Amino acid sequence: MARTKLVECKGSLSSISDAISELQSLGEECREVCDGMSENLHNGQRYQDLDASASALESISEPDVPVDGGDAEIKWTEGKRRHVSRALRRDNAVACLQAAKDEAERLAEENRKDEGGGEVAQASADALDGFAEALGEIISEAEGCEFPGMYG
Repeated sequence: MARTKLVECKGSLSSISDAISELQSLGEECREVCDGMSENLHNGQRYQDLDASASALESISEPDVPVDGGDAEIKWTEGKRRHVSRALRRDNAVACLQAAKDEAERLAEENRKDEGGGEVAQASADALDGFAEALGEIISEAEGCEFPGMYG
């Protein structure tokens, strides 16, 4: 069994673009596999799982990064292998999104505590909360995807 090397990654909240692109790319790959399967395999579990994953990942859209947090630094850990599976690619993208979600929630809380910020700080906190919520939905959707079969 191949060993997974863990690598520390750094970026900003804007790094979610790469993670979202990776998830959408996985969706396209799953769709290609489904399209390439013969008609008699369409009732099988592998086809159904890949089709559901493709639909879920293809429908993901990137949320707008709040102006107040776009350059906030985030750190996450990715797994690296010689042959990277679809599941590991998904997990790496989710790790980036989770780091961004956590940082957005932290920044929102920080803005709420800013007593001198008033309505501006509250609006910023609300935008960051909406961003974190959108990322949470994407993470849930991605984690529910399965990649059965070869190079799953």
